[in-house]
Amino acid sequence: MKKTIMVLLVFMLLPISNTLAFDGGEEMKGNEVHNKNLEVISGYTVNVYGKNAGTLVFEITKKEDSEWNGTDKVTPYIRYLNNYSFKSEADRVEQSEEKVTVYEYVANPSTARYLFLNAQEGEFGYDPFEYKAFYVEGEDLTKQTTPTTTPTLKTQKVYWDGAELKKGQIGRITVQTPINLWKRNADNSLEFSRILWPGERYRVYCYDNLYFGQYGLGGGYYITKMNGYIKYETPSKSKLDLLYNR
Repeated sequence: MKKTIMVLLVFMLLPISNTLAFDGGEEMKGNEVHNKNLEVISGYTVNVYGKNAGTLVFEITKKEDSEWNGTDKVTPYIRYLNNYSFKSEADRVEQSEEKVTVYEYVANPSTARYLFLNAQEGEFGYDPFEYKAFYVEGEDLTKQTTPTTTPTLKTQKVYWDGAELKKGQIGRITVQTPINLWKRNADNSLEFSRILWPGERYRVYCYDNLYFGQYGLGGGYYITKMNGYIKYETPSKSKLDLLYNR
């Protein structure tokens, strides 16, 4: 049963373009969304208001510094912005080593104004994906099938307190007090990215002494070492042995 979606959250979206793509579907321009204070997430939100019933199609590809290797399974979710804590698996997902294609049928776009695709929850690093969205009016593409490459796991994963331990990871940080996330530029200058909130947790891949000491979270993002603001932990030797001697 499709849920009726009453929108209470409003996002500033870019205008809908008239570009035609995806077998006649209209390309939809929206906003990337990162970590809305509930959990580590990365996704894309679009506005379908005023459309006829149809299928919203997301194409997900990895960014250059993404930790996604193209074989680990991605499980996209659709979030309804009137109740952000609620999420459901997308109607149909196809995955190859190059991209993930997600199909969601929208029966009543007048009530489903904003749909948010949540493509991951911190598993592949911060901001790991590029997104495109298309809307195909009058068609339900969720029941169609096309040949896909089924991802295969080449090695058994190693988990640390429920989260996958990645090669190159030296530890993790847990935010205790709101703190800034920084993006380092090529000249090592800092650019403010956003605020991290208590309870958020990230993998750490490096540490250096710039700016009184900073932990590297991957993708050029850093957080400053500040007592009382973050908790830093390292994996046990047994976990590291499992990771590198599989």
